[in-house]
Amino acid sequence: MMGGFDGGMMDGWGAFGWLWMLIPLLFWGGLLAVIVWAVMRIFPNRRADDGRPETRGDSAEEILRERFARGEMDAEEYERSLEVLRSGRSTMKGGAR
Repeated sequence: MMGGFDGGMMDGWGAFGWLWMLIPLLFWGGLLAVIVWAVMRIFPNRRADDGRPETRGDSAEEILRERFARGEMDAEEYERSLEVLRSGRSTMKGGAR
């Protein structure tokens, strides 16, 4: 025969030769996907911008700023609410000692 060709693919394995090469790739790819999924479920509170979790006080002030920016409150109400938030936060920190 020409060039040692015996008519079969991959030394007689046929189409199953490609399948047996694909199975380990699928296994390792699936294992890697499960690991990535598990890590994402364990650490969901990471922020993309600075890498630190958002604190509760900063979140309340940010919501207040957004409401003021949308026009849901006037400047006087914003200042009064901001003062309440900041005094409440300092009272909580001082009272915990």
